[in-house]
Amino acid sequence: MLTRSSKADLVVQYYIERRVYSVTFINEALSDCGLPLLKTGLKA
Repeated sequence: MLTRSSKADLVVQYYIERRVYSVTFINEALSDCGLPLLKTGLKA
């Protein structure tokens, strides 16, 4: 669940509402804001 009290959640919500679902793109936006990145579940 996304919350309005989390800056990272607000960034994610912004892109989801605009139908931008690219984790890479959202992570770049989060990084630019100095916020924690989304986890992809991919193994390095």
